[in-house]
Amino acid sequence: MCISSDSLTEDPLSLANTWAYEMINVDKVWKEYTGKGVRIRINDDGVDINNKDFEGRFDLASSCENYLPLPGETNGHGTKVAGIIAGNADNAHCAAGIAYESTFSSCNVYGGNFSYQSLDDKLELFDISSNSIGLP
Repeated sequence: MCISSDSLTEDPLSLANTWAYEMINVDKVWKEYTGKGVRIRINDDGVDINNKDFEGRFDLASSCENYLPLPGETNGHGTKVAGIIAGNADNAHCAAGIAYESTFSSCNVYGGNFSYQSLDDKLELFDISSNSIGLP
């Protein structure tokens, strides 16, 4: 796939996200801040950690016991949110996440025995919590 010279990254879908990157001025921020050293928890319907956009950055030790999506739901909301937040940049796949050098953990708040108390599970191991909680 040919990457346009107008693209902020070497990712094929970067141009499609230009409007969002510009809206939050991420192009200016990326000159100094890429998310490196930031630990993010995705509390959602699980994250497909085998997605190419997450290679080398998933933190199992900071995740809940139940962190994967339900079988057959690997392209669910949690995986999409993780991609927007932390998708790898310049890997010629999809588009870069806002904090593309951050590490992230996952907690599937829809599967299993969820309680609101699980939102602070391993709280000391992450800096930012992204919470998508509601009825599945």
